[in-house]
Amino acid sequence: IVFCLTNIGTEGSQLGVQLFSHDQRKDGAVIYDDSKTYKQIGFVIDTYWNRIIYGRQTGITSMGLRDFAATSQHPLTYMTAIAAKNDGSVFVADYASKQISRFVYNYLSNELTIPSNSVFLTSSKIQVPVDIELTYNGNYLFVCDAGSNSIKRFDMNGNLVTQFTGSGYTLNRPIFVQPRADVDEVYVIDINTAGGYSLVRFDYNGNVLGNYYNFPQGSIPSDLSERWDRTIIVPDAGLNMVHIFGGYYNYYLGSYNGSNYQNQSMFTSLGRMPTMFHYSDTHISSNTIAIDSWGPQTGFNRFLPGVDVFDLSDYYFQNDFSNETFVFSLSGRARCTFKVIRNRDNYTMLLDENVDRSAGLEQLYHINFAGYEPGTYKIIISAIPYNNADYGSYAVQPVVKEFIVNYGNVLSGNVIFNESYTVDYDETLTIEAGSYLTFNNGASLIVNGTLNVNGTTSSKVVFDFVSQNSTTKNGIKINSTININGTYYYPKGIINNAIIKNAYNGVYVDEAKLVIDNSEIFDCYYGIHLYRTNYISYSSHITNTHAYNNEFGVVMYYSRAYLSFNEFNDNWIGIGCADYSSPYFATYVDNSLPSYGYNNIYNNFIGVFAYGYSNPFISRVTCVSTGGNNIIKNNTQYELQTHTNCNIYAENNWWGSSSPSSSQFMIGSGCSLDFTPYLLSEPQIPQSAIVSPEEETFNKQFNNQLSKASNSTNIFEFTSSEKPKGFDENWPIEWKLLYARNLLRTKKYNSASKICEEVITNYPDSSLSYLALDLLHQSQIKNESKTLFSQFVKEKANKKVKKQIYGAAELLLAGGEKKNRVANLDVILEKYKNSPLIEFVLFQKFMYYLYEENNIELAKSVSEELGKQFPKSESYFDSQRHLGNDVVKPTEPLLAKNAANEETTEIPKTYELLGNYPNPFNPSTTIKYALPYSSNVELTIYDITGKVVKVFSESGQSAGYQNIVWFGDSQQGSRVSSGVYLYRFKATSIDGSNKVFEKTAKMLMLK
Repeated sequence: IVFCLTNIGTEGSQLGVQLFSHDQRKDGAVIYDDSKTYKQIGFVIDTYWNRIIYGRQTGITSMGLRDFAATSQHPLTYMTAIAAKNDGSVFVADYASKQISRFVYNYLSNELTIPSNSVFLTSSKIQVPVDIELTYNGNYLFVCDAGSNSIKRFDMNGNLVTQFTGSGYTLNRPIFVQPRADVDEVYVIDINTAGGYSLVRFDYNGNVLGNYYNFPQGSIPSDLSERWDRTIIVPDAGLNMVHIFGGYYNYYLGSYNGSNYQNQSMFTSLGRMPTMFHYSDTHISSNTIAIDSWGPQTGFNRFLPGVDVFDLSDYYFQNDFSNETFVFSLSGRARCTFKVIRNRDNYTMLLDENVDRSAGLEQLYHINFAGYEPGTYKIIISAIPYNNADYGSYAVQPVVKEFIVNYGNVLSGNVIFNESYTVDYDETLTIEAGSYLTFNNGASLIVNGTLNVNGTTSSKVVFDFVSQNSTTKNGIKINSTININGTYYYPKGIINNAIIKNAYNGVYVDEAKLVIDNSEIFDCYYGIHLYRTNYISYSSHITNTHAYNNEFGVVMYYSRAYLSFNEFNDNWIGIGCADYSSPYFATYVDNSLPSYGYNNIYNNFIGVFAYGYSNPFISRVTCVSTGGNNIIKNNTQYELQTHTNCNIYAENNWWGSSSPSSSQFMIGSGCSLDFTPYLLSEPQIPQSAIVSPEEETFNKQFNNQLSKASNSTNIFEFTSSEKPKGFDENWPIEWKLLYARNLLRTKKYNSASKICEEVITNYPDSSLSYLALDLLHQSQIKNESKTLFSQFVKEKANKKVKKQIYGAAELLLAGGEKKNRVANLDVILEKYKNSPLIEFVLFQKFMYYLYEENNIELAKSVSEELGKQFPKSESYFDSQRHLGNDVVKPTEPLLAKNAANEETTEIPKTYELLGNYPNPFNPSTTIKYALPYSSNVELTIYDITGKVVKVFSESGQSAGYQNIVWFGDSQQGSRVSSGVYLYRFKATSIDGSNKVFEKTAKMLMLK
C-alpha cells in the first residue's frame, strides 16, 4: 500500500484524496502491519481539515476509511508527520503546538482512540518537529527538529537519549530522518547551506559515515524511507521521480520517473516493526519500487548525471559472443554494481552483482550469454568513488551507465534508448511483435543495414520518440547505399504493423528502399520523408498506412514510391512532392493488369502538393489503367496544388462531389492537371472511363502491341527508320508519353527511353518535355542505364542554346552524383544564373549540406541565399522549415498571374501560337504562345456557333514564351458546357515595328 497525495479529488462528502494535505514537505502517510489481524493499517494526516484519515486493508472485518477529527484535547493544529507501531500506537507530530501526541488504534472497532497519556513529547523537549520515525524494533522515536537543526532520539518513555547536529557534516536545516533497520545508523535529508538538498548517513552519535549526496537542481524531496533490503528511497516532488540508493554499499542506483503530474506530493511509507514470524508483512514498500522484480511499470526510466569521477567506455563483443565484455576505467577506487535484465516477460533479472574495482586500470568484466535466447538485454553499471579516509569530506554523485545489448540482433519487450541505436551495414535488426521502444533525448534508430519490424494486427510495435527534435531530426533513419571495400550494401526497411509517433521524421529514407504496411504515424513533423530514392532501381511501397496529425503525411524530394490503400488526414499537407518527385497512387503490379490506388486524403490543409518538376501519377484510366479510385476531398485550401512544370494525371477519382469545381485546384505556372473523367460517388469498384474516339484507336494499337510482346523477352527497339507497329509519329506529345509510360510499366525500358528522348529533342519548349525527362530518368534507372542517361544529358548540355529543360536535366543528373555534387551544382548555378532554375539548384545544394553532410552552417548559408534571390519561393520557406524555423506557411507560393517564363531563357524569333494543353480538358487548359517583341495580346474564345465566350487582354507583355490559363468559364463567370471551342490569338508589337500576328485554333472540353 502506498499513499500518493495529489490534487485530484472526488465529489460530495466522500473521503477522497482532494481532502489530503498537499504540502510537499510533510511525511503525510504511514502503514503498519497489525500484529493481531495481520492486516495493514494505513494512516494519512489531513492538515486542511485537521484530521487523521485511516483505513484497514480489505479482508476480514474491513470497515473502509474512517477519520479522526481534532478535539480540544488534541487540536491537531498543523500536523507534519505520523508514525505507527504494530501494537497499535500511532504518533503524530504537530508543528503549531510543538508537541508529539500518541493515539491507539483499536482493531476490534476499527477506531483511533485517545489514551490517558496521549501527549508523548511537549515543547520543552522539541521545538519544530518536521519529521518523526520509529526504529525497526520500535524502541526509539527519532525526531527531526528544525528548530534546533538537530536529530533527537527518544525512548518510549519520552526520555531524550541522544541529540546531534553532525560531526564531519554539520546539519543546516534537517527535514527528514530515517533510522536504519538492523544497524545503529540513521539517514537525514538536510537543506544545505547552498539551498539544495543533501542525503547524509550518521551513526547514532552523529558521526558522518559516508560521502553525502547532493540532489539535482530542481529536486524537492518529499519523504525518506528504507526498503527491506536496506535500499533507501527518496520521493522527489520537484522532479517528479523517485531516487534510489543501495543500502549495503551506500551508493546511488538511479531514479524512476513518476507520472506526468508536475510537482505532485509523493509519499512512501514502509512497514514498521515487522513481526518476524509473519515475514510477508515486512517492509511493504517492496510493492512500490520493486527494483529486483523488474515488473512492467518498474525499473530505471531515467538516470541522473553524476560528477565525472570516472569513465565508462563502450563495450565490445568477443567473436563467438560467448561472453559480453565490458571495458571501463576508474580514476579512483570504486564500488560497482552490475545488473543484467532481459527486456522481455516483464523484465527478468539475470544477474545482480556488487564488486570492488581497483584504481587506474582498464577493467574487464565478463557476462556469459551462453544459452540465452536472442533478444534485448539491458546492462546497468553503477559506481561511486570508495575511500574511507574521505568519508564526509565532499559531496559525490555516482556515475551510472546503461547499455542496451541486442543479442542475436533481435529487439523485444520495452526498451528505452537514451542515445541513438545503430544497425550496422552488414546487420539485420528484427523487432518482435508487441515491443515498445522509447527514444529519449532526440535519439534515433539509425539503419545502415536492414530493419525488419514484425508487428501484428493485434500486437503492434511502438516507436515513441517522445518529442520532435528539429536539431537531431529524430526518428527511424534508413540511410543510403554504402560502399565498403568495393562491396555495395543496400539498406532497407520493412515495417509491418507499427505505431510511430512524436518524431521529427517518423521514417526518413535516404536513397534506400522502404516497405511499410498496416502502420500508424502521427504527431511527427514529417510522417514519412523520402529523399533521393529516384536514384535506386527498386521502389518504395507505402500501403495500408494511416498518417495523421503531422505537418506532412508523406513528403518526397527527388523520390518516387507506390502508394495504395492509405489514409492521410489532419496534416498540413497530406502528400508533398517536391523537386523531381513522381509517386504512383497505385498498387505496384509487375504486368499490364490494372492497379488502383484507394488512398483516402481528407481534412488536410492541402491534399496533394506538387512542386518543381514533380509529376505525381494519381491515375490514368485509358490504355492500361493505373491508379484512380482515390478519395481526395474536404481539404481546406486545395485538394491539389501545383507549381513549376508539373504535369499531373488524376482521372477517375472522387473529389467530394459529383461535379468538382475548378476552385478545388490551384494549377501553377507551367503546370497541367487532367482530372476528368471523375467518379460520381465514393469508389467501391473502378468506374468506367469516357474515352474519345482518337484515344480508342490509340488504346487498341497499344494493347495489340502488348499482347504480341507478352510472350517475348525482346524489348521494343526502333530507330528513325524503323518504328514498332502501333506507334504513330503524328500523335500529340501527350499520347506519345502515355505510350512511353506504359512501355516503362511493362519493362520495355529502351523503347520508352527512345520516345522520351525524341520528345525532349524535338519539343524542348513544351511543358511536356519535363514529363518526358522524368519518364526518361525512370526508364534508365530501372534499366540500370545511368551511363546512357548521363550521355544524353551531357550532349544536350553542350549545345549553345541554353534551354531550361536542359538545365533541369543537368540538375537531375547532378543529384545522382556521389562525388563532386557541390562542384557540379556550382557549374549549373553559373551557367543558368538569373533564371528560375537557380531556385531548385540552390535547394538541392541546401538539402545536400543538411542531410548528407550534416553541415548546418553551410545549409543555413544556402538558405539565406535562397531568401535573397527567391524570398517568396516555396523552396526558401521549405529550407527554413528543415532548419526548424516555423515560418508562416504560404498558401499559394509564387502563383503570380504573369509568372516569369520558366521554360527557356532565349527570346523567340517569330510569333507563334503553341497550342493548348491538355486538350481535351476539364476544368482548365493552358494556351501558350511566343512573342518575339513586347506586345499587346488579345485572346478571344468562341463557341462552335461563333458566339464570344470570353476575352483575355494583356497589355505590354514582355518578349518571350507566355501563357494564359482558361478555367472553362464565361465572361460572366458561369461554367461552360462540354463541346468544341475556338480560340483566336492576336498579338501587336509595341516596339514601333507595328508587327501583327493572328491565328485561330480548336480545343475540346469534356465533362
